[in-house]
Amino acid sequence: MSGGAGVAAQRIVSSQVKIGLQSHLLCRNSNPQGISGRLNAVLGKVNTVASRVISEEKYDFISPFSISNIELDIIKEFQPDLVNVHNWYNYLSLKDLQKLGEQFPLVFTMHDARLVTGGCHVTLGCKNFENSCSHCPASKIDSVVKLSKNRQDLIFSEIVKYALVFPSQWLRQELANSEIFGQARFSEVINNPLEIKHDIPGVEKTEKQIEMCFISATLESNFKGLFMLKEALLMFSKQHPGIQILVNLVGSSKQDFDANFGNIVIRKLGSLSSDSMGELLKRADYLLVPSQSDNFPNVISEAQTLGTLVIATNVGGIPEMIVDGVSGFLSENTALDFARTMKRAIDSKDSSNIRAQAKIDAQSRCSEENAGLEYKRVYEKLLVL
Repeated sequence: MSGGAGVAAQRIVSSQVKIGLQSHLLCRNSNPQGISGRLNAVLGKVNTVASRVISEEKYDFISPFSISNIELDIIKEFQPDLVNVHNWYNYLSLKDLQKLGEQFPLVFTMHDARLVTGGCHVTLGCKNFENSCSHCPASKIDSVVKLSKNRQDLIFSEIVKYALVFPSQWLRQELANSEIFGQARFSEVINNPLEIKHDIPGVEKTEKQIEMCFISATLESNFKGLFMLKEALLMFSKQHPGIQILVNLVGSSKQDFDANFGNIVIRKLGSLSSDSMGELLKRADYLLVPSQSDNFPNVISEAQTLGTLVIATNVGGIPEMIVDGVSGFLSENTALDFARTMKRAIDSKDSSNIRAQAKIDAQSRCSEENAGLEYKRVYEKLLVL
C-alpha cells in the first residue's frame, strides 16, 4: 500500500498486533486475481479516469463512486469481531459497506473527508457536505456529486453500529456537522502511530549549501502546495541571493519540476523506497510542507524524529504537530509568508533546541503502544454498545 493513508493503515494494524490484538490488513494487493478481480480492477481504473475528468483542478481529485474490488467472504473467513475501514476508494463500494454494516460493527479511520462528502477527499473550507453537496465547487458535474452524497447518507442511515476515528482534532471538528458524523455511535481522535527507526546512518552535511526536501505521494497533487512552494522559492531567491539551497522533490510525477533560480536549485528525485526516504530526511536541513489542506501528515512526524526541522503552512491538523518556534516553523498559507518563514528558520539561533523538542513531541504523539491501546479501547467500547 502506498500514499499517506496506506502507510498509516499499515502502521495502525502493526501497532495493534504489537499489543496482542489479532488484526489483519486487507487491501487490493492481497486479493486473489481471478477473472472477476481483473475485470473490477479495469473498471476501477476507468472510474478513476472518469473521476479525474470531472474534478476541478484546485481540488486535485474527487471520487463520487467507488468500485468493489473484494469478495466479502474473504473478510468472513477471519471471523472478525468488527471491521476497521481505512481508505476504501475502489476497494469497497457503498453496497459493500452496507453489507458489512449488517454483519459487523464498523470503525472508520478518517484519513481524509471522503466518507462524509459526495466525493471530495479535501474540502478546502467548503461546507456543502453539511447539506446535500449542491453547487459543488470541486466537480464540473454538480448532479453526480449530489447523487453520490444522497446515496451515501441513505446507506449510512441504515448502518446501525459504527464509530469514527480521526487522526487530528482539526478533521474531527471540520466534519462534526455532517450527517454521517451525527449518526455515529461515537468518535475519537487517535494520532497515527510511527515506527521509530534508530538504525538510519548519519550523513555529513556541507556548510556551503542548505538542503531541503518536499515529499508527496504525487508531485502533481494541488493541495500539497508545490505550486506555491516554487513561487516562494523564487521570491526567496530574489530577496536572498547569497543563500545557496538545494530542494529535493520526492514523489511520482510525469512532469519536469526541475528548476534553477541561480542560488536555489530544485531537483526531482521521483519516488523513493522507505529506507532511501529516511536517509534523505536525515540528511536534509529542512522539510518543506506547503500544504493547502492536510489532516495529519505522516512525513512531518518522520522528519521530526530524525532531527529535521519542519517548515509548514498553518493549515488543517498541522498546528497539532508543530508549535511555531518551539518544535518547528509555521507559515501563513501564502508564498510570501512561506518565503519569510524559511528565512526565519534559517536565521534561528535556537535550531538545536527546536529539533530536540520536535523529536520528543513526535515520539510521544506517535507512540505505537499508545495508538494500539487507544484503538483497542475504541473497539471494546463499540462492541459493548
